[in-house]
Amino acid sequence: MPIRISEVSNMRGIGPKTIKVLYEKLKITSIDELEKAAVEGRIAVLKGFSGVKEKNILKVIQLSKQQTGRYLLGDVYPIIKKIESRLTNEGGVIHCAVVGSF
Repeated sequence: MPIRISEVSNMRGIGPKTIKVLYEKLKITSIDELEKAAVEGRIAVLKGFSGVKEKNILKVIQLSKQQTGRYLLGDVYPIIKKIESRLTNEGGVIHCAVVGSF
């Protein structure tokens, strides 16, 4: 089974066609296997791929890993309050509400 599209949908440059080729040629079925293949240089040698594409895949995987972390409310709350204050006091915003998860 190839890598699930949902796992890489937010990863720029790794689309369905790339996933299909990587599965057919290297039997890659996970992000970890994809990373390992890129580190080992097995992607760059495939037809239609290059060292640049391989490096970009590694970069995208690393960025994805960094962005999956969450933040403690105590760490982000002061920043949120500054943004909220700037929007309401200087940005012409009448009401601002912070929503979402951190």
